Amino acid sequence: MTAFVESGFMQALGWAILNSLWQIAFLWILFQVLTFLFKIKKPSYKTAMAAALLLSGFTWFVVTFVSTLTQTNEDVITSPAITRAASDERIYNWLHTTLPFASIVYLILLILPVIQFIRNYRFVQFIRTEGLKKIEVDWRIFVKNVAALMGIKKPIHIWISEKISSPVTIGFLKPIILVPIAAINNLTPQ
Repeated sequence: MTAFVESGFMQALGWAILNSLWQIAFLWILFQVLTFLFKIKKPSYKTAMAAALLLSGFTWFVVTFVSTLTQTNEDVITSPAITRAASDERIYNWLHTTLPFASIVYLILLILPVIQFIRNYRFVQFIRTEGLKKIEVDWRIFVKNVAALMGIKKPIHIWISEKISSPVTIGFLKPIILVPIAAINNLTPQ
């Protein structure tokens, strides 16, 4: 475990995380300046610019990580402020021992949402396929008519589900509506 913690990968990830703090702060200031100078008020423009800056921030993080990982000299750091701090031997030694642990925390905080996403995805796939029964024709015609009124061209299927307790809409490419048995019968699930 000690070899992994002190590996070049963990050191490079730690330096990239440390540098990403000032990089994202710089991009946030850039966002604020651009919205002020160009008087951008439309939320769609702000959202597009924020997404572009976030993507560029992630790209900057990856470039910093790869360049730090491929450096043979461990003293090469991209931030001038961090370079000045690293010139002090005590601070550099502290960063050198602390950054791998920051990398571990970062990886854990990265993996936990991925695990939660996979769990939720599997549950959605389960309720999408298990315990389904056809709903009455009146309901299917109603959903088809409402979809046509809303301009939705994709076929939307509606089913009765034994596995849910409230109505659910699932999917974008193949949308389905699941209605619990209790909602159809006006009864409690029990």
